[in-house]
Amino acid sequence: MQLDKAIALSRAKQKKCICKVVMIYAKIAFLYLFPFIVMFAIDAVFKTDGDTDYKMIEVYLIYAVLLIIYVACIYDGIADAAYEYKLFYKKVLVRTAISQAYPQLTYSPGRGISAKEFRRAGIFANSDFISEDEIKGEWDGVKFSLSEAIRIKKNYDLGIDNTYAKLASLAMSLYDAYMDFSGSVLICEFSKKFYSRTILASRELNTKILGEKELMDNVVFNSEFRVFADDKVEARYLLTPTLMERLNELKRYYHKFNISAAFMDNKFYLFLNGAPNRFETELFSIPPTTGTAYAHQYELAEILELVSELGHITGELESKI
Repeated sequence: MQLDKAIALSRAKQKKCICKVVMIYAKIAFLYLFPFIVMFAIDAVFKTDGDTDYKMIEVYLIYAVLLIIYVACIYDGIADAAYEYKLFYKKVLVRTAISQAYPQLTYSPGRGISAKEFRRAGIFANSDFISEDEIKGEWDGVKFSLSEAIRIKKNYDLGIDNTYAKLASLAMSLYDAYMDFSGSVLICEFSKKFYSRTILASRELNTKILGEKELMDNVVFNSEFRVFADDKVEARYLLTPTLMERLNELKRYYHKFNISAAFMDNKFYLFLNGAPNRFETELFSIPPTTGTAYAHQYELAEILELVSELGHITGELESKI
């Protein structure tokens, strides 16, 4: 599909979904105002007395309850319309923008790293997340996949209306916001095998801290990462001086993110906690343009620079494994 066509289709879909939402709000507004109009009309025509007004209020209260139930049933239509547009936007506009600039890559908005694979690293808390926006393929000689793991916010309403319960709820919410992972996971494949698991957990407090740690020969590296290894000999074989220095540079360059890594299952995992949720849009945002598509291509170009850098890392290691 041509990019211009993808933009036109996305704009049309946005307009259609906005119309759906506007119609729902209009229907709710009409149903809300309808009894007031009827009551005003009856009072104006028949000059009702106080007792009749009282009965009309009773009728209106019953109507109000029924209206609330009805609104609750149709209100999901607003969220459905917003989700419908977002999914269409990704499947049509984002996918076309990526395939135009990088035809060798595939983009799957509804796919991503599995919870089982993510948790096998054991670096972060076992929080619930939505995995999406998988980009997969080969770049600069590296087979890779990138996906996002977006934390699902939990509800900590304890059902108790007192100050201590509210403070406890707030504390739990802040704890999860700090401890859970929400960001990007980049996976690079090795063509040669290694047999153990080596974890490089960031020194930030939201990563793995328990277990037997290894100290490496690079002082700066030790100040940035905690190393946990199933096989100490292989871990030192993997973590060469050049590799540790490259990871230090990576940490400095992406200082806004909390970076951790893992060698396992013949793959190198890079966890970018705090990385932005890419390729998103909102129903009531500015209609997409050519500039919107180019912005997504630029976002991917930044990721591919990181893949190239990791290619140097995996290339150096594969010559040793």
